[in-house]
Amino acid sequence: MNEELVKRFAPVLFLHPEEKFVPVDAKRYIENANLWSAKGKLDDKNNWGGVAPAAFPRQPLVAAGDLSGLAAENGKLIDSDPLRPQNPDEEMFLEMGGWKDAALMHEAGVTATSTNVYADRTAIADKYAEAALKESRFWYHCEMYDGARLALMASRAAPPDVSRFITANSALLCYYMFFPAHVQSVAVDECNDTVSQEVACHAGDWQCMAILLEGDGSGVAARYKPQFFGCTGARPYAADAAETRPSQFDEDGLTVMKVERWRPATGPARDLPAVDENSHPRLFVALGSHSLYTVSGGVAVQPYRNGQEPQWCGTFDTPSAMPEGYGESDDDDDDGGFGSFAAFFAKFLTGLGTAGAPGAVIGVLAASAEGNLGWGLTVTGSTEDRPNPDQAAAAGAGRTIRPKGVTVAGAGPADTVDEWKVQQNLRIDRRRYDYLVDRDTQRWWPNDDLETGYRGRWGQRVTADFLPRRSGPRFPDYLKMFFHALAAGDVEKKFEDI
Repeated sequence: MNEELVKRFAPVLFLHPEEKFVPVDAKRYIENANLWSAKGKLDDKNNWGGVAPAAFPRQPLVAAGDLSGLAAENGKLIDSDPLRPQNPDEEMFLEMGGWKDAALMHEAGVTATSTNVYADRTAIADKYAEAALKESRFWYHCEMYDGARLALMASRAAPPDVSRFITANSALLCYYMFFPAHVQSVAVDECNDTVSQEVACHAGDWQCMAILLEGDGSGVAARYKPQFFGCTGARPYAADAAETRPSQFDEDGLTVMKVERWRPATGPARDLPAVDENSHPRLFVALGSHSLYTVSGGVAVQPYRNGQEPQWCGTFDTPSAMPEGYGESDDDDDDGGFGSFAAFFAKFLTGLGTAGAPGAVIGVLAASAEGNLGWGLTVTGSTEDRPNPDQAAAAGAGRTIRPKGVTVAGAGPADTVDEWKVQQNLRIDRRRYDYLVDRDTQRWWPNDDLETGYRGRWGQRVTADFLPRRSGPRFPDYLKMFFHALAAGDVEKKFEDI
């Protein structure tokens, strides 16, 4: 990998002054997390744990401190055969900090009486105030795809074809940033209750900045020229299709990759991203959600796939989004749709609706006006929750993270400016830490072979979360997302100068 090229385009991050989480080393997160398995209905705590008997309390497969990301180090390798899913209805998830209930009281484990409805983000923040994890902050991981690997991966990405954007001299840099937790709420002005505030909050949060470059064949870092730029986060709101910009959801529908030409002369992305010292993109990180933007300010968003929007202050999830068969009765008798009805109200019935649920939610049970919900229920008007806008603060308003030695315009006071601490071959307590991605040796990345590598979730599973929204995410396929957004923008002529 061309480390000089990686350092040339390393980003500058501007964080919101109220932000509690910063990018950290994913390997050290793994080493301090418990690894669990989930089988069957994955949001049911009765299906979590190792191979122990079905009694409570449940136990993780691997306890914190005993998990390894490299084969040569002590501990159980995260993608070793015993820790891989054994069948299609099983997955693994990492857990740090435990859970909390609907009253926001901490739950350290999975017991007969625990509810496990939310990840405890405060406990995660407390972990990063301790010495063991404090030094892992201000870290990114970078992966470089050369022209040959890009061509191979593009052939696997499925239509549409992006081969015309790739040559033997192409390179794609992906800067992966891992935040220990994610905060995303709905309808804060109308609801202001626990359910709406926690509707899409979870442990673990991946973001990515990607730059497609073209070299001259020499391999010299200074001779690569940026062609396209991508960054991830919530899908921006567009009033109609004509206003949409190129983007692509990940497989779970939790984040999108937004792609534009690199610093075009005209159009909505004119001269963006702004850069420091000619090559370091300036990114504004939205409070809590960690969406990446090239400008600061409030951003209206459409964070959910169409038809999967939360309902009634987040108390219900869209019925059409539920997996086939979720909540179905085990009886052979026709239940008149009651199984689906039960799944629709799963959050409410498991206690999510007990912490300040709005009266409108209760009232819907007896509503009798326009809009048929099925099961004999009707409602009046729109039931979708209005997403809260992303808030990306101006440069210098909060903490700034910059590459070492780079002068950043408007960075703010010196005590609010940090440098990226990324290193290669950093040794701590007989463990090794690198920031350059090697999927063959670093086993926490899904491997190109489509088999090895960790493919589980980066935060704890929670109960009554069938989409899921409040459980940790899987590592997104950013390359595939970039390809599809690039191709869509090309077909729709979004990259042409306006």
